[in-house]
Amino acid sequence: MSMPDSGHVWLILHKSTSSSPGFYLDLEIDFVKTLCHKPIKYLKYLACCILGLRGEVFLNDSEQEVGGEEELCARSLYFFRPDANDSDALGPQAIGMDAIKEQSSVRGTPTSTQERFKEELLERDVCCIFTGARASGVEGAHIIPFIKQDEWIQMIIQSRTPDPLHPRDNVQDLTSINDVRNGISVNATIHKLLGIREYAVLATPNYYLETGDVPSNINTEPLHSEIAYPDGQRYTLQSLVPVDAFEHAGGAVPGADAAFRKRNTDNLPSKLLLAYVYGATAVVRWGHNWEEVLSGDARRPFRPPTPQVPAMDPNRTNAGGADALGDAGGGVTEERYDAMDLVAYFWYNTLAARERREQSERAFQEKIHTWLSEASV
Repeated sequence: MSMPDSGHVWLILHKSTSSSPGFYLDLEIDFVKTLCHKPIKYLKYLACCILGLRGEVFLNDSEQEVGGEEELCARSLYFFRPDANDSDALGPQAIGMDAIKEQSSVRGTPTSTQERFKEELLERDVCCIFTGARASGVEGAHIIPFIKQDEWIQMIIQSRTPDPLHPRDNVQDLTSINDVRNGISVNATIHKLLGIREYAVLATPNYYLETGDVPSNINTEPLHSEIAYPDGQRYTLQSLVPVDAFEHAGGAVPGADAAFRKRNTDNLPSKLLLAYVYGATAVVRWGHNWEEVLSGDARRPFRPPTPQVPAMDPNRTNAGGADALGDAGGGVTEERYDAMDLVAYFWYNTLAARERREQSERAFQEKIHTWLSEASV
């Protein structure tokens, strides 16, 4: 088996039955330290975002569990081992992407709905949440891309871990792709970088990371009088690739924290959805061999067809186009499957997700039985 380069480590997320290391992330140690002060805890967070599982990290596939305060050892392999109940999540009972496809359908949404989405975001955000810019160039961006539609949002929420990854994230009633909790107001540069999976938003605190575990880029400019940083929470803009001068010039400064309208605590961006996209971004930038996980007809991922949207004013945003984080500035293409499919596959096949679906089905059958009993009286 090959080994990591000097100054790198591999995080093995899904072992292969062949001689290859399986699905893993190739991480540069120094770069990881720019994203999190606690690298081991960060590895656990990455695994949870991608796999939808809780677990621990072990060094070189041994019984040596690595503590959250330890440093990374160069050229080492770190193996994520999920809790025992989910260790067979991708066994024979795993549901393939063809079946998961039934959870998603694509329907066009009128542009007016998109315009309302942006207006509602600005009501909450006031301006670009990371730069404070209030120019007309501020855009409303979906966290889960608009093209995924409501069913995909509902699938993610139903597949969440039994104990919330983010305890303060109330998502039980989040059912619409155009819910403001599935969006953020950002400038065009940040929107593009999020869309092509170079940037992502890390929300803390979460199950693994505290707010102080994440480096910050202190904003020396005073905030607008209408906005403030949320109390006890951080939404940190991070670049998962080296940053160039163009991005700084466009106001995409890694480490910037989001600020929102004061006294707004009920409808902030969903940390669960941000974690889902963070995991997909990590796969795009650092993932290797992940296609092997989805190989074979039974587990082939799907790409929903592009919705047919009527022609519209060229000055207005296409309902399935550049207003979504996954579609801004190009992003992934329709010719191949993407990292969001992979994360959906993992999340959908956790034990927690299966049990939640079974519970929902039992509740539905009980309602049908009750209705039939009452109707026969």
